[in-house]
Amino acid sequence: MSVEEIGRVSRVPDESPAEPPLANGVSRLALGIDSLRMSRGARIPQRAVRRLRGRRWRVSPSNYRDGSFALPMTVTRARASDPSNDEDSGTMTMRAITATPDGELIEAEVERPSPGLTEVLIEVAAAGVNPVDWKSRLGGPIRGLFDPDAPVILGWDVAGTVVEVGPGVTRLAVGDRVFGMPRFPRPASAYAEYAVAGSREVAHTPDNISDVEAGALPLAGLTAWQAIVDTMEVGEGDRVLVHAASGGVGHLAVQLAKIRGAEVWGTASAAKHEQLRDFGVDHPIDYRSEKFEEVATEMDAVLDLYGDDDYPCLL
Repeated sequence: MSVEEIGRVSRVPDESPAEPPLANGVSRLALGIDSLRMSRGARIPQRAVRRLRGRRWRVSPSNYRDGSFALPMTVTRARASDPSNDEDSGTMTMRAITATPDGELIEAEVERPSPGLTEVLIEVAAAGVNPVDWKSRLGGPIRGLFDPDAPVILGWDVAGTVVEVGPGVTRLAVGDRVFGMPRFPRPASAYAEYAVAGSREVAHTPDNISDVEAGALPLAGLTAWQAIVDTMEVGEGDRVLVHAASGGVGHLAVQLAKIRGAEVWGTASAAKHEQLRDFGVDHPIDYRSEKFEEVATEMDAVLDLYGDDDYPCLL
């Protein structure tokens, strides 16, 4: 087996089991995207074309340092006439980006997964790139969850179209556009033409965003949602400071806070202040020339995306 083993069933059970509860907040995130993008003209910015191993990839949002961008998956699909891709033989293959033990990325042909109970098969249109991907590529702790005898296919953020559904799936159908962050921290193998996900681990992609934008949203968007909504419970009139407000998580956190009625301060370099205002930041702070603790006072909530200990003085 050349990809992560997926549970298979030989027949549809007489009574399809109920789908498991939502494994994350991606459906709630999807419901909020229309409002998020309408908030004070906020948008998910597009970045320039970058080159990766000789291919041209268009990446989206927003700050490469934070790793929140997506790659359109354009690897060449194996021809149906290829004997190694014959459905009758039971062997279907696909192209994938695999990581070698020393971290090199190689395009390879691997076995295509099949959806199991309450799972769907997604034809991948875009896969997100986050710090966890390059850290795992270089041997980070999550790398240990991969099958050592199978190709290492990275990627958790994924967007695409459902092309096959497993037994028990009721909320999705073939042809649905979906996005999500399945299986984390177990391998989701999104850097491939096809990926399998639990039907409750993905959500319908809103009509007003592209697959590339959707592929960049799950990890950064869920992090922002869990911080602003679930943990801080930001609400009307709250005073909120977001450090690194122009970054992958930060620019989404700002918009979520504004949707919920907060007054928002955000730190970034002066060159990004126009962008911060576009996202909805009421009070941009240049961390290079201003002391944020003197500008942002009496805060109700602070989201520290730098990871240092400067913020307690504000609470």
